[in-house]
Amino acid sequence: MKYKLEAGFGPKEPICQVETPPFRPSLTEPLRTVLEAHGCRLEVSPEKYFVRFPEGTLREELWPRVLSMRYRIVLPDGYTLSQTVTRQGQSYLGFPLADIPKELRKQCESA
Repeated sequence: MKYKLEAGFGPKEPICQVETPPFRPSLTEPLRTVLEAHGCRLEVSPEKYFVRFPEGTLREELWPRVLSMRYRIVLPDGYTLSQTVTRQGQSYLGFPLADIPKELRKQCESA
């Protein structure tokens, strides 16, 4: 019997915040602007950032699982982010490349 693995989505669940390591310093303010435009708040501390989402934000797991758990986060206005959670519990957010200023994109691609 052959099994066919396809990428899919798990059940949708509400999400109100994500804790993540600090962004690159040059990206913090541009990403704060993007987040605020979609109703989010970015709270910054030296060791970690908290991204607080508006009510109605949903998260769904992307299948199949690989080395990390991957999620799609959909804000009430339809804006979509990605989240990766490592086996060690570290969480990272991914933004659409179009939302990164052109002069900073090279930094993102080399990360």
